[in-house]
Amino acid sequence: MSKGPPSLYGYSLFCDDLRREEGGKITLVGVYSSEMIIFGSFPVTLPKLALIVTYVERPGQSHEPLELAIYFPGDADGEPSHRRSLPAEMLEEFRRQRPEPDAEDPILTMRLDWMFSPVNIKQEGRIKVRMNRGGTEIKLGTLRITTRSPSAAQAT
Repeated sequence: MSKGPPSLYGYSLFCDDLRREEGGKITLVGVYSSEMIIFGSFPVTLPKLALIVTYVERPGQSHEPLELAIYFPGDADGEPSHRRSLPAEMLEEFRRQRPEPDAEDPILTMRLDWMFSPVNIKQEGRIKVRMNRGGTEIKLGTLRITTRSPSAAQAT
């Protein structure tokens, strides 16, 4: 029976802003859990949206290129609002990592920070983060976008 995480996985954090601090720290501002509530109607423009995307694979598992895709509500399958092929130099550095020598289940980890400013959201739905590796789509996170009436904001 296999221990540890699956061979391909990852996750995403969604927040209003991120700031890089001294000593390698990051301050996250306005972190969303599973849902972003818009008080008003669509379309809406947000000043900023930050994503911290973490992607994990096992050492030596692949030499295929990686492409990050971010779908906003209303995007058709295969047509994300944002798409980024990761540069070969970045992939080489990622795959040259050496896991801890005594690691029970060695993995390679890559973190990608992505800032959108401004952000146009056309409708309710989900922001979906996906990594494509050689025809395999790896789900890295989802944030649900919903709306409430402006009067509901005043009641809270």
